[in-house]
Amino acid sequence: LAAEGLLRPKQVRPAPLIALSDLAKVHSDLYLERTAQPEYLGRIFGLEAHDIDVDPVLIAQRRQVGGTVEAAAWAMRGPDRVAFNIGGGFHHAEPEAGAGFCVYNDVAVAIATLREEEFDGPIVIIDLDYHQGNGNIVTYEDDKTVFTYSVHGSVWSHVEAAADSQLLLPTGAEDEAY
Repeated sequence: LAAEGLLRPKQVRPAPLIALSDLAKVHSDLYLERTAQPEYLGRIFGLEAHDIDVDPVLIAQRRQVGGTVEAAAWAMRGPDRVAFNIGGGFHHAEPEAGAGFCVYNDVAVAIATLREEEFDGPIVIIDLDYHQGNGNIVTYEDDKTVFTYSVHGSVWSHVEAAADSQLLLPTGAEDEAY
């Protein structure tokens, strides 16, 4: 992005560490306790418990959530602001379960933070990953103010949110079809 002149180095910031209390806006205390267990994290990452070093993994995930929350807050400061977090997108984390390398749902925590700061406008989550954004869909299953839009080639949940559109790509879809 810098080489293309779209971004200056001073515009890049390290992601802050999100507080556990902020994660609790989306995830229950019981779930947050479970994430500190190597066995549980092993299931999320597809690894054996003895291969998981809990603290660095959770700190990295918390930093990425912090980056998404900060990007959302930055973008809300003015109509001409654009912000993004290249390390976020943990769309498989549901309020009570992690999966697919996603421990915490960064987008849901950012939305909860914006709502707490009295933003009450509609929100759209656009998810263009190969895997369905099941965590977002489950999180906003009953919330008509958050529209989840997912284009994917793999279904992880058959839940349909109150406001969503899901497009399952056919097997073997190439870039042009996508």
